[in-house]
Amino acid sequence: MRNLSKMLLAGAAIFTAGAANAQLSQGPLGFNYIFPDTGSIYYSSSFSTSTPETGFEYFQTSATDHSITTSNFIFDSYWTPAAFNGFEVYDLDGTIDAITSVTIDPISNMAGLDMSRISFDADHIWVNWNGLSFTPGTVVKLNVNGAVPETASWALMLGGFGLVGGALRRRKASVSFA
Repeated sequence: MRNLSKMLLAGAAIFTAGAANAQLSQGPLGFNYIFPDTGSIYYSSSFSTSTPETGFEYFQTSATDHSITTSNFIFDSYWTPAAFNGFEVYDLDGTIDAITSVTIDPISNMAGLDMSRISFDADHIWVNWNGLSFTPGTVVKLNVNGAVPETASWALMLGGFGLVGGALRRRKASVSFA
């Protein structure tokens, strides 16, 4: 009986240790196109998941709760080589869960784009695609994860703990009186 309890508690600890998806819908996002270096903002805008698209002269960027997608490139070309030629998406007013990881979604098809060109901190994501090429069919999708489980995840986890605890109590009570 004690081994079962220990196994259940270990499983619950592993479940709660995993990162959950950041909720990008918790607040507005800022967007900066940065060129030719990290100190130079070429274009600035803001958007959110409820007004999901910001337009730039070469492409559009949109967001869902857990991803940022850049698509609708308007012609075939390449990004001029520079110290930095790309964009930054950031938490505009400090309301989004801290970002703990960013990955490139398999739907992405920009040749040469890899994780060495993406950096992030708790509130920002930078994509430096200098020297890479694009076409009207190019898509760059980033999956964004955060450290704080969503409210629904907490509710499910606590409900599960309650059910496991109740089952263990019943089982203990039936063994004690048998």
